[in-house]
Amino acid sequence: MSSLEAAARPINVLAGRELEFVQLGHAIVLGFSGGRRVVIESVARLGDILVKPGEPSDDRSDSGGSAGSDALIESDCSDESDGSDESDESDGSDESDGSDGSEALAVLLGDVVREARAGFDGELRISFARGAELRIDPDADAESWAVTGPDDFLIVCMPGGELAAWGGATAGA
Repeated sequence: MSSLEAAARPINVLAGRELEFVQLGHAIVLGFSGGRRVVIESVARLGDILVKPGEPSDDRSDSGGSAGSDALIESDCSDESDGSDESDESDGSDESDGSDGSEALAVLLGDVVREARAGFDGELRISFARGAELRIDPDADAESWAVTGPDDFLIVCMPGGELAAWGGATAGA
């Protein structure tokens, strides 16, 4: 266990929650069961893949959508054996530069949060049951992430990595 992990604040409101949808746009929104949300407004990492908000709507030529439109990726329990592994591999090789890494978050749909922790430096780490880890580093100049939940739970990583908490987050995450 690193010193960051030992000094990190657990965000228990996410633990045990299933990722139900990923919304791509100027910010990336991860929607979890029970109405929990993680809003990502800066660069994140899913393993070695960079995840950048805003790129999908800028790079995509959606039918009928504008450059500023959002995309929504939802969990669908019916496609368990549709060969998605093959399409994921071909998508990964086509996007070797990671320019649309936010779509890589789709592999997390249906996965359950094992643990979520906010470091005192502002880093957010979300570990999933299947072994993936999403890391969002603080931004020196802007808010980089926020976690929302029931009872007005809100934690925001402010510019520079300072954490601010409101509602249920002040009583303990």
